[in-house]
Amino acid sequence: MTFQDEIYILGDFTMKGPQLATNILLQLKGKKHLICGNHDKFVMQSNFDQLLFQSIQEYKEIQYLNTQFILSHYPMLEWNGFYKGSIHLHGHQHNKEWYNFDNFAKGIRRFDVGVDANYMSPVSAEDIITFFSLN
Repeated sequence: MTFQDEIYILGDFTMKGPQLATNILLQLKGKKHLICGNHDKFVMQSNFDQLLFQSIQEYKEIQYLNTQFILSHYPMLEWNGFYKGSIHLHGHQHNKEWYNFDNFAKGIRRFDVGVDANYMSPVSAEDIITFFSLN
């Protein structure tokens, strides 16, 4: 990871308050973006510097390597580009590793980016594109 990388955190960054959030964010490289989750109340507290994030929003659409990604904290049943090959990325559910494989087997291009569903590691856009092209 480099300082130029774009890092999208799809919610529930921490429930332990603004000081822990600040400490972790200052250690992470890259330009960090928060897609708000239901446990990100620290962002609105007066002692948190929102400028630690490049952006804070509820929903985001991005294009990367000719792939459209739809980002939200919560999983959706359908999303923009659902029938045109877009991939929906979400968090919230704390799924196990089988979840993404199960979605793929059903033809659903929805991917849980939470560490719980990814062997306790962050996942890159390249990894997700490869996942959907190999499986």
